[in-house]
Amino acid sequence: MKKIWITMLLALALLLGTVPVSGASRTPPPTGASFPDISDPDTARSAELLRLMGVLQGDERGLFRPAEGLTRAQFCKMCVALLGRRDEATRFAGRTIFPDVRGEHWAAAYVNYAAAGELRFVHGRPDGSFGPDESITYGEAVTILLRLLGYSDADAGPYWPEGYLSLARSAGVSEGLSLGGDDAIRRSQAAALFRNCLFARTREGESFLETLGTLSEETVLLRVNGREGLVTEAQPEGIPMAWPVEGSIFEGLPGCVLTDAAGRALSFLPAARNGSGGQPDAAVVLSADGSELGLDTLTGGAVGWQVWRNGVPSALSELRRFDVVQYRPSDNTLQVSDTRVAVYYEDCSPSPSAPEEIEVLGGTYLTVLPTARESLSRFRPGDTMVLLLAADGRVAGAMPSDGEAEENALALVDLDGGVRLLCGGGLLPLTLNGANTLGLGGELLRLRQKAPGSVPNKQFRLERQSGGGAAWDTAAMTMGKFPVSPYVQIFDHGKKIDRKQLSGTVPAAQISYARRNGQGEVDLVVLNTASQDGVYYGLARLSVEMSDDPWLGELHFLTVDCGNGRTAKVQYMGSSPDGVFVRAEVRRERYTALEEMTEYKDIPASAWLGDGAVMLEGLTRPVPADLPCYNRDTGRWMTGVAAAKAYSETVDLYTADGAIRVLAVGGR
Repeated sequence: MKKIWITMLLALALLLGTVPVSGASRTPPPTGASFPDISDPDTARSAELLRLMGVLQGDERGLFRPAEGLTRAQFCKMCVALLGRRDEATRFAGRTIFPDVRGEHWAAAYVNYAAAGELRFVHGRPDGSFGPDESITYGEAVTILLRLLGYSDADAGPYWPEGYLSLARSAGVSEGLSLGGDDAIRRSQAAALFRNCLFARTREGESFLETLGTLSEETVLLRVNGREGLVTEAQPEGIPMAWPVEGSIFEGLPGCVLTDAAGRALSFLPAARNGSGGQPDAAVVLSADGSELGLDTLTGGAVGWQVWRNGVPSALSELRRFDVVQYRPSDNTLQVSDTRVAVYYEDCSPSPSAPEEIEVLGGTYLTVLPTARESLSRFRPGDTMVLLLAADGRVAGAMPSDGEAEENALALVDLDGGVRLLCGGGLLPLTLNGANTLGLGGELLRLRQKAPGSVPNKQFRLERQSGGGAAWDTAAMTMGKFPVSPYVQIFDHGKKIDRKQLSGTVPAAQISYARRNGQGEVDLVVLNTASQDGVYYGLARLSVEMSDDPWLGELHFLTVDCGNGRTAKVQYMGSSPDGVFVRAEVRRERYTALEEMTEYKDIPASAWLGDGAVMLEGLTRPVPADLPCYNRDTGRWMTGVAAAKAYSETVDLYTADGAIRVLAVGGR
């Protein structure tokens, strides 16, 4: 049964690429949608999958309204329904967790469960509110869904929503969608996100579907009737439905029934047949420039597809030898990556002859596509090689380090020294144990891993990349004489930003690096507009790191973490303020002032006037809506004053320059 289950998961990943074709003796599938106002086939199948699960339903006229938006409360309800936790949510209806979601609000049970239930997959705003009736953004939606998959803020990193958007791409949650983090999503896009989530794997590597229920062996859906349930060829007596509905556009199609622990049908998942829909766990490495060899098999014979290379629309003629091509059936596109990285082969699992996962790049683990295992089997741990990476970060092939497949890997360093590899329009987090990234925050690097030698910390070659940039007219989208792609990736000191954040002309002096693609468009820009200069209020952390120069030995660095993604990391030679809340002034990469903030301990709940003010020493002091709140017990920053007050009967406050700067709880 386990083998059947795995096989079906591979087939189900193709669900939206094509309408499956049933056998000649079977009833042909209906051509219409269960929602009459849906004309797009992909959206119709996504919506139907979720309708059968009770995740969504039509309005009073049975319409889906695909172009309309969703509120934060509506999205919470869909998530609770997806998890099958409606009954559990009703126990949370009487609580008041957020001041703007009182008990009388229609979605109080769903929002409260989402915030305080077992998974706790939503948080409030810095001012303690939730905004239930506000439109949910793309960044918020993918963050919530990734939390359902077991990911956390620690996995995404300090920058929101960029970290979660990157995770969404690598996990497949954002497949077929290209939106900015602040963009409001439409109902059709939400349906695609939920469908992607269903077919994604959790952080622990399980199929998310497997956590929701059990798939039957393949059968044919004959009839959907709220009274009879799901009638299939295997069970003509019908399977009771957890969420009874009438009719389905999946009637007449082969596939599997998803059932819960009580044996009730949660949904029906059609399977792609006759080879249509392409190969989700395959990739083609091009043997020549512009080659189409292998693409027909990869796509399952689909036609009309579009080419995206490194996250930008392209053409077959612009593809080059050793480019890696994957087929994405949900939007009928070829996703192409040209990322080639030189590595030292550290380890593998389960064996060098059939590796499913390899360890390279200082402890970074990469998944190997089945189609790449033969080329990797020619190498053994201890070898050097060039990896060809697919757009989703998986290994698509391996070549000898002889220059035939020249390495071109580019990586970004954030202000905390974390390194992420540019891969097919996305970012792949790297471990890089033993690499020295001191002083490289915000830089774009050429990355290569070499075999360990006798000189410490010399296993990695990290070369700063610069040049190619001229003044950028953001209105005309031109950089000098070259056009700038509307899909350009922009990074400012290691943080990905949206094009909408720029206006006017960006001077050439602020452009560290600009890359042009095969169409002559600028598709990657690295800026240096950010600066650490300024005043920081936050938690001080001292770290000791080895210099790249053996003569310098240990270097001491002090990071002031402000709790909102803003940090200052500067070399430091003074006495250790590790673990202390401080006020720090940074000028030209040096601390010109560093002092401990004034502490007010054990402030009781009775001293607070709501969440916006508190009594200190007989005076009413305003509390900023975005006040950083730190939990000493967990070692993490919290999501607002309300959450901090709910965690502990008393809190500690820290002031500087006449204002409250930080709140802390726990640690007793």
